[in-house]
Amino acid sequence: QQIGGSQKAGSRSTKTGRFGVGFCSCYHATDLPSFLSRDFLVVLDPHCAHVSDNRSEPGKMLCFLENPKTVASSRDTFEPYRVFGCSLQHSYPGTIFRLPLRTAEQAAASRISAQPFVGAPARGLLDAFL
Repeated sequence: QQIGGSQKAGSRSTKTGRFGVGFCSCYHATDLPSFLSRDFLVVLDPHCAHVSDNRSEPGKMLCFLENPKTVASSRDTFEPYRVFGCSLQHSYPGTIFRLPLRTAEQAAASRISAQPFVGAPARGLLDAFL
């Protein structure tokens, strides 16, 4: 399946997701979105550069409760979720999205967008949420 490819893609209806333009809009700012919900971490890696080098598997879903060794050995991946109160030792009663902004170095290698998401565009997005 291609990024942005969904069953709604061929529809001429106004379906763009329940709340707006849909999750794929996050690829405007990042190449590596992820989210944690209940017992699972899902990392979407369309370049197969971070969590998988298998092109047929551009992402991973991991039950962090059943994989404490992976959590311990991948601190950079899991640590940001602790900021929001997720201990990674118990189920989290919500969903946390992580959208690391695309750097200039990442943009140079990206097949999604050659535009880094830093400086004024990033600041504007953050200001819109504050």
